[in-house]
Amino acid sequence: MKAKLTYILLSCLIVLVIIKTMSTTTAFNQHAVQVVTHSRVGSLARELIRIESITPSDGGCQTIVRDRLEKLGFECETMKFNEEVTNLWAHRGDLDAEKPLLVFAGHTDVVPAGPVSEWSHPPFEGMIDHQDVLHGRGAVDMKGGIAAFVIALEDFIQQNPNHKGTIGIILTSDEEGPAKFGTKLVVQELTLDRGLEIDMSIIGEPSSKRYVGDAIKVGRRGSL
Repeated sequence: MKAKLTYILLSCLIVLVIIKTMSTTTAFNQHAVQVVTHSRVGSLARELIRIESITPSDGGCQTIVRDRLEKLGFECETMKFNEEVTNLWAHRGDLDAEKPLLVFAGHTDVVPAGPVSEWSHPPFEGMIDHQDVLHGRGAVDMKGGIAAFVIALEDFIQQNPNHKGTIGIILTSDEEGPAKFGTKLVVQELTLDRGLEIDMSIIGEPSSKRYVGDAIKVGRRGSL
């Protein structure tokens, strides 16, 4: 489908506002303005959209994210509870000592594109039109959201390398399908088996009507 790049960038800005409480510097306001002006979010979103990660396949999306997170000092772990589904758990900070634990959650799988002839733009090319609208399967749900919080974290950590608390990321390729071997089992492994306590979670799903964050919705999986 399609998503305004400005929407994705505003989502990125909101992420920075939320994690400001973990900051140890005062450079936030100037930095937040810089986020709105760059196109790194759009570039990463397009890279992810070009991967046909139809559920339950990840197609390599999580590898792209993992490579970026490891450069930021995240410890990354792939979790697999069956052969088809890929899950990523990543964290930065001491899980035993540094609180709060803020986790960003998302999914890299998408529903099938259906008849390509019915799309105004190819579903897996990540095209940006003359109105700065990003087109493609997963642009909104939810590769754009993943790109937003990854770039937000890159910028935040660059400005705040010694931030307070611990940042975590959970990604799954099993959200659009049966959703049996994804986030639910990852959270179960982390909390029940390893004894972690997740204090807060941010999910990059779209829910806005007129402006970012103006609605909370109960959704369901589906396809066009």
